Amino acid sequence: MQTHSLNRALEFTESISGRSNVAQISQDLKHLTESFGYSNFVLATFARHGIHGTPCIISTCWSDEWTRRYLDSHYIMDDPVVARGMRTSYPFSWREMLADPDLSEKGQQILLEARDFDMADGLYIPIYGPRGYEGTLAFGGQRVALQNDESHALHLAGLYAYRQGLQIACPDLAEEPIDNPLTGREIECLKWTSEGKTSGEIGDRLGISRHTVDWYIKEATRKLNAANRAHAVATAMRHKLIG
Repeated sequence: MQTHSLNRALEFTESISGRSNVAQISQDLKHLTESFGYSNFVLATFARHGIHGTPCIISTCWSDEWTRRYLDSHYIMDDPVVARGMRTSYPFSWREMLADPDLSEKGQQILLEARDFDMADGLYIPIYGPRGYEGTLAFGGQRVALQNDESHALHLAGLYAYRQGLQIACPDLAEEPIDNPLTGREIECLKWTSEGKTSGEIGDRLGISRHTVDWYIKEATRKLNAANRAHAVATAMRHKLIG
């Protein structure tokens, strides 16, 4: 992960860690959104009503018209972007989804209508946790050509933002504080991962093989009930297991 993108993500996580209300988090998210070339965002949880129920929007800068239409028309039931999030825990762009020959008529309608609200393109970050697929942070705008390091940085920022937003807006759904379940080596590997190092680079620094680094990170991910290494890093940062 290149330093500039990573620094923006880490500055964001540091900023929102001290926030006490959703309005402050919304301001931070708006700044992050624009700094990566997008124009709008939505941070939402499915944890209260399930993936086929009405999502609880924690924070958004969607227009009021689109927000009402999406919720009142129960678009989540047919949204192809949300559905794709059920099949991956990694961020993806929805720019090319209109060309999918298997796209339903309703799904096509939702994507076309979203374009009228400045969401022709976007990055969707599925949020997974102990409940499974439980939320999202989605950035929307016109065509945005993200580099891989920028996508990874937004993934880390999104996972952190979701947990912080949930803690404030829906405290009954938030994670309980945890004792440190990690070994010293697992913490070292996660800390270097948070700084953008690959498994090979971490192995060189610690004098161990890449495969051993992968094993430590896999164990840390399991212990933290995380979906992937980015989720493990965000969880460790939120619980102050790594600095």
